[in-house]
Amino acid sequence: VLVRPRSGRHRRYWCEARAREKKKDAALKAEAEKKKAAPKKRRASLKKKEDDDPMPNKAYNGDLPYPIPPRMEKYAGVYEGAYDEKVEGLRAGSGKVVFPNGDVYTGKFKEGMRQGFGVYVYKLRPGRAKPRRYEGSWRRSERCGEGKETWPDGSYYEGSYEHDQFHGKGTYYTKSAKYVGYFENGLKHGKGHCDYLKHRDTYDGDWQGNRFHGKGIYVWGKDNRRYEGEWHQGLKSGRGAEFESNGEKWEGEWLKGHRHGHGTYRKRTGKLRDGIWKKGHFILWTGPEYFGAPPSGVVGRRTKGDALKATGEVVRDAKGAAAKRDA
Repeated sequence: VLVRPRSGRHRRYWCEARAREKKKDAALKAEAEKKKAAPKKRRASLKKKEDDDPMPNKAYNGDLPYPIPPRMEKYAGVYEGAYDEKVEGLRAGSGKVVFPNGDVYTGKFKEGMRQGFGVYVYKLRPGRAKPRRYEGSWRRSERCGEGKETWPDGSYYEGSYEHDQFHGKGTYYTKSAKYVGYFENGLKHGKGHCDYLKHRDTYDGDWQGNRFHGKGIYVWGKDNRRYEGEWHQGLKSGRGAEFESNGEKWEGEWLKGHRHGHGTYRKRTGKLRDGIWKKGHFILWTGPEYFGAPPSGVVGRRTKGDALKATGEVVRDAKGAAAKRDA
C-alpha cells in the first residue's frame, strides 16, 4: 500500500508510482476479462461450425461407419462396389477403394469398414520391384484373424493377427532369421523356435518381448557348442549347462551371460571337479577331481544363495592375502 506524502518531491514520486500501479491493475483486469470471454467465443465458434458441418465432431480414422459426403472423398478414397440397402452411401459387401496415397484395398465391407476377407496392396515405392501386400481377415478396418503379409525384400509373416499386430501363432521370415512360434502384441512371446540363417545358430525355448526369457536351448552352428538352461532378458542367467564340441561340459550358475557362482566342470575323460567362478572368471577349486558323485568331505553342489555368498568370501580372502604379501 502506497502512503501519500504531504508535499514536495516525495509527493510527485508517489503520484507517478500510483499511476503505474493503476495502469498495471487495468491491464490485469483486461486480461482476466479476455480469458473469461474466450470460452464463450470458442463455444459460439464451435456451434457455428456444427451448424455448417453435416458430421459435427467426427474425426476421420480411415473408414467411417456412416455415409461419406463428397467433400470427404479426398480422405476416404474413391470407392467402387456395393452399398448398404438400408443406409444410403454406407459401404457394405464387396468393393474396392483407391486411397489418395496410392494404396488399394479389395475385399469385403461391413458398416462402412473393412471386415471379412480382403487384400490390401500398399503403394509401390521407388526402387522397389514389388509392393508390400497383406491378404487375409479384417475386423473393423484392422487386420484380425489369419493372414499373410509380404514385404518387397522377400520377408513375410503368416499367422494370426489382432488389432493390426502379430498375435498368436505364426511364422516370421527375414533374410537373417526364420521364427516359428507365438507372438503377443507384435513381439515374440511364449514358445518358439528361431533359425539364424547367416551363422546357422538355432534357439528353441521361451521368449518374452522379442528376447530369450525362461528355459531354452541355444546351439552355435559354427562349432556345434550348445547351452541348455535358463535365460533372462536375452542373457544366460540362472541354472544352465554349456556343452563344448570337444566333449567338455560346464554346469552351474550363470548371471548376465557369465559363469557366476558354483559350478561343475567335466573333462572329456569323464572326470568332474567343482569350483567357483565370478563374472566368467575362474576363482578356485573347491575339491579334488572325481568320477560320479563327489567324494566325502568335499564341497558338493550348492544353492544359488550359497554359491554367491561363497564367491564373495573367496574374493575377500584373496584380496586380504594379496594385501598381506604387499605389506
